[in-house]
Amino acid sequence: MIPVPCIAPIRAVFYFPHVKFLATYLLLSLLCGSLAAQPLVYDFSGNDAIGSGSLRGTLEDAGISQYSAGVRNRIVGALLSRYSEEGYYAAEITTVECDSVPVDDEIRCIVEINEGPLFQIAAIELAHKDSVDEAALREAFDSEPGDVFSQSAIEQDIVRLLGVYEREGYPFASANVDDIRVEDSAGLALVTVRIAIEEGEPFYINEISIEGNKQTNKDVIVRETRIEKGERFNEEKVGEVKRRVERLNFFNSVSDPTLYMREGRGGLLIRVEEGNTNLFDGIIGYQPGRTEDEPGFVTGLVNVSFRNLFGTGRWFNARWERATQEVTELELGYLEPWLFSLPLNLQGNYYQRQQDSLYIRRTFTARATYLATSTLSFSANASTAAVIPALTTTTVNTLNNSSTLTGGLELRLDTRDNIYNPLSGIILRNYFSGGNKSFTRQGTGEKVTDFIQRIEFDVHWFHQLWPRHIIAISLHGRDLNGNELDISDLYRVGGANTLRGYREEQFTGTTIGWTNLEYRFSLGRRSFAFAFFDLGYIFQEEDERYQRPRFDESKTGYGIGGRLETGLGVMGVSYALGEGDSFDTGKIHFALVNEF
Repeated sequence: MIPVPCIAPIRAVFYFPHVKFLATYLLLSLLCGSLAAQPLVYDFSGNDAIGSGSLRGTLEDAGISQYSAGVRNRIVGALLSRYSEEGYYAAEITTVECDSVPVDDEIRCIVEINEGPLFQIAAIELAHKDSVDEAALREAFDSEPGDVFSQSAIEQDIVRLLGVYEREGYPFASANVDDIRVEDSAGLALVTVRIAIEEGEPFYINEISIEGNKQTNKDVIVRETRIEKGERFNEEKVGEVKRRVERLNFFNSVSDPTLYMREGRGGLLIRVEEGNTNLFDGIIGYQPGRTEDEPGFVTGLVNVSFRNLFGTGRWFNARWERATQEVTELELGYLEPWLFSLPLNLQGNYYQRQQDSLYIRRTFTARATYLATSTLSFSANASTAAVIPALTTTTVNTLNNSSTLTGGLELRLDTRDNIYNPLSGIILRNYFSGGNKSFTRQGTGEKVTDFIQRIEFDVHWFHQLWPRHIIAISLHGRDLNGNELDISDLYRVGGANTLRGYREEQFTGTTIGWTNLEYRFSLGRRSFAFAFFDLGYIFQEEDERYQRPRFDESKTGYGIGGRLETGLGVMGVSYALGEGDSFDTGKIHFALVNEF
């Protein structure tokens, strides 16, 4: 059958002087219109390497399923592209003939193919200097002799090849296919590819320039890069610079570093935008008594944070909080970064907790943290804690004036892409501590020493399902062991940062665990809304001496919330329902988010 070409432009009607030509034009138009909406079916011949079903799928994927103007060229183009992908670069589509009249509402097309030889790689030649070992260059190639020749695969190999040069200190290296030779051999087309490589000169980072640091000292940023003056360019190390500087948490934005040459000296340029590193929060409230006879009390929070003192990277934090009538907390902290110009941070903390009229617990902690990489750190700490009980009938048999000296080790891995609103990454924290608790037992005068051991772990996982939709899952565990554990030693769970839907620190136990599942919708760089489900487990053995009953329960909570960036900092709020709660008895949790 001879295909009928549809080549009748509408404007031509106004220039035909004879009715005969107009009638011919109308006939062709009607015939083309009758074919255009008909589906196509194909009869292939000469296709030994690729099956007919696969070729039909190729045409369907290309959107060639109905007859239209220019369909023959589209069929030829799609099939030749497929054959090139399979390594048949000499393939020809010798015939494409489509019926001029539909049969059973289908247009049948006959396609004859001459596949030609399969192109196969015989050798890959590298024309280069000896600056980089050729074995290392060869490892970058997925293509090998005997493989089907693929232009796209060779292009990807060249990209990986240049990556090797970047890692070896040649960021300006270039490479291209310089020559392709083809030889016939037993029905195959054997291809020899020659790749010419221009290495350029090795690049040394003789200086690091910082732009935009109006407050932060240049040296604070430079030391965080972990790049020494005169160091040879390393693509992997330079690629870590942005993440390292961002984790200082001093800047609103950090650019990807760029290379430059100035007066024959190589340099690295980092642009930053300073953020607000000082924070003062003050909240005060009054909680009236629940009955006429019960007095009211003042609640409040004062939080002062200096996260970049005088632009040196040092930080100081002071916090006083009275969230309930029963608990008052005071905390002070100071961090000295990069002690002796080493990636070693030294931190000191003081924490005081006054619990009801039962006791006061004071803890001093010194911690040294080695920053192994931008994501991995190891810490060792020593602390001393003193518990001073009130002399009441409630505490005579349950609390002793004690002191505890402990030491601990911690491993922390943090691969989050953003501290406040991560789209991917994990946080892993493992902690172990042990020490002696000493006291004189009230009533008997017996001197007691008991070994107290704590094991803790925290895991957070973040994953973006699709843009702005993130799932966040965390798992936490705590275990406390000792023979003389009083209420001041126990772990506490409940509230905004652990098990939502319950009062702050509502439950105490020697073994606790909880998991948080959140579905987040990102609202900005540091803001998101979320729905959550929390599950917690609390356990403690019965202890007659300290008048503690056995407790072994699981609790659940669920609700909605959000985290918003405000002028006071990043604030979190959630509405949560615990077991047995109705809408009227749900809990509203507030939290101030600070990262150090």
